[in-house]
Amino acid sequence: LDQLVAYGGSPVASDDVLAVLGVADAELIFAAADAIAAQDGRSALETVERLSRSGRDMSQFIRDLVAHLRQLLVIRTAEVVPDAFTVTAAQEERLRGQAERTTDAVLVRGIDELSAALTLIREGDDARTALELALLKTARPDADPSGEALAQRIERLERGYSGPVPVEEAGAAGDPPGEAGSGGPKATEEQG
Repeated sequence: LDQLVAYGGSPVASDDVLAVLGVADAELIFAAADAIAAQDGRSALETVERLSRSGRDMSQFIRDLVAHLRQLLVIRTAEVVPDAFTVTAAQEERLRGQAERTTDAVLVRGIDELSAALTLIREGDDARTALELALLKTARPDADPSGEALAQRIERLERGYSGPVPVEEAGAAGDPPGEAGSGGPKATEEQG
């Protein structure tokens, strides 16, 4: 408490507490989780930029985000927001909304990727780079060739994802089997 008073003066504000402890504020945590739920890599990177400008500790942010994703997983499983998870009524609604907009697989993948990022940081990797890659792998499974990312992409398809189709796939997907451009049997019969 003495450090807080020396740092920020009296009265002590919550931002001063966060700055002294190096804890990421709730808004950045919610923003990162929103980016993951929306599978929005750009928003994830913007959150890391805001975190970087705030001067907060990136490793602590990762630990806090892992805890937050765990909370969302518990909410999805228990189908209720435990009292211990919320500080305000607004946070309860926000937690519930985030839990509804994501899946268990995305949350577990996020926890795994962020935990791996913490290990990389302890081994000497750059904290920002490790965090950005972990968030991008979680938010954009199409950017990651791993089996877990493939499972996440399949899950997204099963849920009826209606995102944009890359240009190179649009032509091939629109051609009926055997039509020009598909390389199907009709094309080879006409040539032979």
